[in-house]
Amino acid sequence: MGAVHARSLDPLPMSGPDFGSLGDEAEFVEVEPETKQEVLENKDVMKRSHEARERLLRLGIFKQVEVLIDTSQGEDAVPNGLDVTFDVTELRRLTGSYNTMVGNNEGSMVLGLKLPNLLGRAEKLTFQFSYGTKETSYGLSFFKPQPGHFDRNFSLNLYKVTGQFPWSSLRESDRGISAEVSFPIWKTNHTLKWEGVWRELGCLARTASFAIREESGHSLKSSLSHAMVIDTRNSTILPKRGALLKINQELAGYCGGDVSFLKEDFELQLNKKLLWDSVLSTSLWGGILVPIGYTASSIADR
Repeated sequence: MGAVHARSLDPLPMSGPDFGSLGDEAEFVEVEPETKQEVLENKDVMKRSHEARERLLRLGIFKQVEVLIDTSQGEDAVPNGLDVTFDVTELRRLTGSYNTMVGNNEGSMVLGLKLPNLLGRAEKLTFQFSYGTKETSYGLSFFKPQPGHFDRNFSLNLYKVTGQFPWSSLRESDRGISAEVSFPIWKTNHTLKWEGVWRELGCLARTASFAIREESGHSLKSSLSHAMVIDTRNSTILPKRGALLKINQELAGYCGGDVSFLKEDFELQLNKKLLWDSVLSTSLWGGILVPIGYTASSIADR
């Protein structure tokens, strides 16, 4: 990058059969090293180019992004200028996936389709269908980021999800739609969400308790929620340092539905790197649910 200056470590021969005698007539060309300011500017260009590359990869529409940095050339070149070129390879307009999963005494086949750049501005349309030996589920989602600000985005989801809880002999089937807006404020990330869910609760076995049988049936939930996240961890999967704080509030019943409650929950995680590449991690979860009106809270909301 830039002009490269080098000097040989071996001294030049002053005499020899092919050189003759140079003596005092030898002329040396002194190459001036780069100034400290030029080195700092080049490092800043490399840092900014790497950040731009990470932002492009985060869009999820490029298969590969390469950065080429060279000295400015051509009629419009400026002294000590640099040309930064991003060579990108886009994903296909339509991608698909197929896999099988085995777990919880159930086998399932999962089919997925994705349009990674639907309208040309990093919009995503994703469809996933799962067919299992016990249950079938599906999901359709649309994701739209704000141009130039990937952290500010809007998403719309349509889904059907079924869960089984053998330890309590409970079966829950949810069919719903949700819309959410995410945006950062200072060092925090916020999400505003509306969700409408048609829920069906049932028993898995004849030995289900009376409390589970009493909760069986259909219910409709319409809720507004707000979530705030502060994440300073170096990795979301296996963090070695940093902290995570999640605070979530949910209000149901004021925009339709037959359930009404106010729920507040939080999650706190701390990570500290110790000796011999070991990590100390501690987590804390908590929350409270307050029914509104004369209706009791549902087991699906606790």
